[in-house]
Amino acid sequence: MRCFVKYIMVIDNKDKIHFVTFNEGLNIITGKSSTGKSAMIEIFDYCFGNSDYTVPVGVITDVARIYCTVVYKDGNYLIVARRPSENKAFIKVENNDFVSNIDNFCMEYFNRYDFLGISDFNKELGHFFGLDITDVTEDEAEKDYRGRKKGRPSIRNVISYILQHQNLVANKHALFYRFDEKEKREQTIEQFKIFSGFVDQEYFVKKQELKKLERDVKQLELKQEREREYQNSLIGKLGFHLKEYHAVTGRSLETQASEMVKHPKQHLEKLSAFIVNVDYNSDSYNTELLSLKEKRQTLTLEVRNLNSKLNNINASINFAKQYSAKSNNLSNTIIPTRNQTSICPFCKTVHTTVNNEQIRLSEAIKWLNSELQKIPYFLDSFLEEKQKLENKIGEEKKKIAELNSEIDRIEAIDKNLQKQQSLERQAQKILYKIESFLENIVESNQDVIENEIKEYKQKIKATSTIFNVKYDISEKMKRAGENINKKMNEIGEKFDFEESYKPINLKFDLNTFDLYQERDGHKIFLRSMGSGANWLYCHLSLFLSLQYYFCSIGEKSIVPPVLFIDQPSQVYFPSIEIDEAEEFDRSKLKKDTDIEAVTNVYDQLVKFCDDTEKKTGIRPQIIVTDHADKLELKNGDFESLVNGRRWRKRGFIEK
Repeated sequence: MRCFVKYIMVIDNKDKIHFVTFNEGLNIITGKSSTGKSAMIEIFDYCFGNSDYTVPVGVITDVARIYCTVVYKDGNYLIVARRPSENKAFIKVENNDFVSNIDNFCMEYFNRYDFLGISDFNKELGHFFGLDITDVTEDEAEKDYRGRKKGRPSIRNVISYILQHQNLVANKHALFYRFDEKEKREQTIEQFKIFSGFVDQEYFVKKQELKKLERDVKQLELKQEREREYQNSLIGKLGFHLKEYHAVTGRSLETQASEMVKHPKQHLEKLSAFIVNVDYNSDSYNTELLSLKEKRQTLTLEVRNLNSKLNNINASINFAKQYSAKSNNLSNTIIPTRNQTSICPFCKTVHTTVNNEQIRLSEAIKWLNSELQKIPYFLDSFLEEKQKLENKIGEEKKKIAELNSEIDRIEAIDKNLQKQQSLERQAQKILYKIESFLENIVESNQDVIENEIKEYKQKIKATSTIFNVKYDISEKMKRAGENINKKMNEIGEKFDFEESYKPINLKFDLNTFDLYQERDGHKIFLRSMGSGANWLYCHLSLFLSLQYYFCSIGEKSIVPPVLFIDQPSQVYFPSIEIDEAEEFDRSKLKKDTDIEAVTNVYDQLVKFCDDTEKKTGIRPQIIVTDHADKLELKNGDFESLVNGRRWRKRGFIEK
């Protein structure tokens, strides 16, 4: 987009208009301290919806009735205004005829219209710059989790690309305005793809559709898994009924429980025509009953062995606790002895026997203390082993209970015979139970679920293919990062970085917004890059490259090609507070090389604007407020760049 700030103005309490006019390209405001230079950024930011009123307290705030910024964009002029400390804002679009007459901007003009609340104002402001996406939720489930949908993208997050305040432009800990607020930082990073025109509202709608399809598939797969678990549990029950049928009839149904579960319909058809045939000579009843009782006996013995181990573990735990309690008192009194030489008081003969005993005692005490320190670890080990044993005993007892149930049902065959229930009738009852299990499996619609899953996955594949072809965010982000890094290093090579950082190899990560110098495979972050000059050049290289990138993508960009830079010469200008003279004193700069470095900064800003316009067709606007003055540039005329914006005998508010 072709866009630049035309006016920044204040209407005072006497209805007098104070304004500064700007053009495309480099604009310089130079002057002494406390003249309102730094207020330009704050007034612009306040007019662009900042919820905080941060205009520096002084002459400006004493007289201001309203602040106003006029921005040109593609043939139209946007007028935004705010009253001091008010949570409302004015927004209107006018034509060139209105804007060309500065007298039109009087209090009567603003009083004719209603001011919007900041939230509505920011929406209208975003709409002017083409920010029409209202919902950036990529998964509808997030709304349920958060209790509300994600906030819509805000034009306020664009401001982070535009403003480099005095305390930020050479900061080693921070790069972007408002990144000290975690939520603002995350939003700005996440919304880069929106500001770059990679995505539109349809992207988020399609993303929500994809996420819903994926959730539906997951729910179906969970349902399918539950049905499988249920069917697996039936295998054991069906297996017992098959054994029970064999025990009753002496004949086998000639199938496995797993096969019946796998093909329930086929087995139901077979059972419907099946005729019970009892083999009265078979001994299968006794064989099955004996087998079950042997299994129960084996498990019972196993449980008893496990209980014996558990009793030993419990005894060890109790002993360890008692020992630990007693040893706590002991360990406080047992200290290593000091080795002393034993000398006979009469003949003065030195004896080593006592000394050797002292050494042995000292070593024994050290060993005892080390063993005492291990007691808590032993206790933890015992407790862990106890838990395992208790779990194992529980599992084995459950198996015994199941075997008892099976034995009771087998033994019930004889009891039922005594009640005049024939073996044929008992066998038929077992077949009815088997049929009931199989009918439940058929009703679970496993085939239907499987077909639904396939259908949903086909939809996901088709939608994903179209989605990825149309948007391909990862590839676009990758190319954007490469272009920004390439331009950043081209710009950085022209600044006077310290020799240890040459050749410049800066990298900017679009996923984290971290800036670092890459050298020998290592990342050197900004905070570790030495002097203030290096920090300044990193900031300038990055933000100029970002501006170039947004210009290069033309109408797709939502970020206006405007950059405010406040006090870039501060790393060379030793004490800006003492700059109170009506003429700029170059002698206050430390040395000639500093003058050259500051001059080079401005030369590169001019060159950047010229080169960007040639290559992209858009001339970015850079507004610099600084103390430096009367520099002899190679790429432009400093006086024409100041263009009357020299505040040494006056300030922004002319008294």
